[in-house]
Amino acid sequence: MLMVNVTIAGMRYRPLLGLLCAAAATPSMAASGTDRNTREIFKNFTECIVGKHPKEAAAVVLSETLSTEIMRHHPDLITADCLHADQLQIPGGEFVLYGFAEALLRREYANGLPADIAQAAPLEHKSVEPQLQPGKRLGARELAAIEKDAKEANALRALSIYAECVARSDPAVALKLVLADPGSSKETSAFVALQPALSSCLDKGATITLDKAAVHGAIALNLYRLAKAPRVAASAAAK
Repeated sequence: MLMVNVTIAGMRYRPLLGLLCAAAATPSMAASGTDRNTREIFKNFTECIVGKHPKEAAAVVLSETLSTEIMRHHPDLITADCLHADQLQIPGGEFVLYGFAEALLRREYANGLPADIAQAAPLEHKSVEPQLQPGKRLGARELAAIEKDAKEANALRALSIYAECVARSDPAVALKLVLADPGSSKETSAFVALQPALSSCLDKGATITLDKAAVHGAIALNLYRLAKAPRVAASAAAK
């Protein structure tokens, strides 16, 4: 067992015993949209969309659609009608899906999760492979761009796997986190209460930094999927 430190958006926890994995947020996930004011604007934006298109938003969250594909396949879900007078900067990564999942959880599970959520089947975590044209020679810039995209996709997948583990470990506190307003004292308290799960779900000892908004959103996405997942025997759900 290894002594580790876990830092989430400036919140440093005391050294913990555990196994840690390198599921760190990418720069695009931790860039714009993580300050309290912008997170609140983004929350209002996604709640507005989910209020107008709840079934379509739920279908996208439960599918393997990526945030980058939503505009092309579901244009109604990125509508200016919900912007009002605020200027919105949509963060990178999977933040659109995170926002939809958070809004859906607040809409459907504000009073509690399904009692049998522990029997939710294991979730699928999409792996994105680089799209290469056979026989085409690529320049250094193109290869670097492909490598960058692959690295970010792998980080998103690792974060999603990590967030499923956290949501499974303590779904009730995970829900408290999702229901808390961005940057609020309740969000901070929920992160502290989730400390055992945040540590136990990591492996390969390391000191890591995870963006608070990205972790919050990834937990929401996986918690909603767990709430809707098929039910299996407890032993199968734990795999």
